[in-house]
Amino acid sequence: FRTANSVKNTIAYENGIVIAQDAACNLYALDAESGKLLWKQYIKLNSYPYLTEGITIDKGVVYAGIGAGLSAYDLKTGQTIWINKDWRQREGATTTLTVAGNVLVSGTQWGGLYGNDIHTGKQLWKLSDNGLRNRGASPVYKDGKLWIISSKSFFVIEPQTGKVLQQKELSANLDVTSTPLITEQEIIFGTADRGVFALDKATLSINGEQRLCLRWYTQLLIPPLRKPE
Repeated sequence: FRTANSVKNTIAYENGIVIAQDAACNLYALDAESGKLLWKQYIKLNSYPYLTEGITIDKGVVYAGIGAGLSAYDLKTGQTIWINKDWRQREGATTTLTVAGNVLVSGTQWGGLYGNDIHTGKQLWKLSDNGLRNRGASPVYKDGKLWIISSKSFFVIEPQTGKVLQQKELSANLDVTSTPLITEQEIIFGTADRGVFALDKATLSINGEQRLCLRWYTQLLIPPLRKPE
């Protein structure tokens, strides 16, 4: 299946249906087996340059777009359920929409982090202080909390209210698109200047730091070229 423009971020799948949005604000639903187009919607962001955000699906509802085009659609029919009317985007982001209980979490690259009610689309909260304004990473929803990195800190956030439960400032540049990996005992994520960090989940203290050797990593992924015989 050929889209009208390129797909810049994550696609989503549920119940035999694949969903993707392209940079020109088109939202597609395809049959996963045949690749046949089931339905198509246009996300109304006429003044927006292009969509770079990732989408998500939860319990038969597709969440796509951003800002004034942030919206929810029925997975099977493509019918619009709601469109956000409470905040407008200033710019795009590299993040993927996240469902956290009854809250849809999204954001813009330099505007902040937003929480909208998944049933009505009503804005519940916005976070832009303490380093949460400039952010390229997506949050993880686990154990009833949001876990996210931004600027120079790691945050734990209560998704219903947007209350910051914990903030751990680190001596590293976290202006990256790394989504934290949450295990039973550790929190693992990448940085822009100090490799990969591992924090103790209970105390948020640093358990380990591993610098990745780019030369070794490249050699591992790309085999050496053979000379023609």
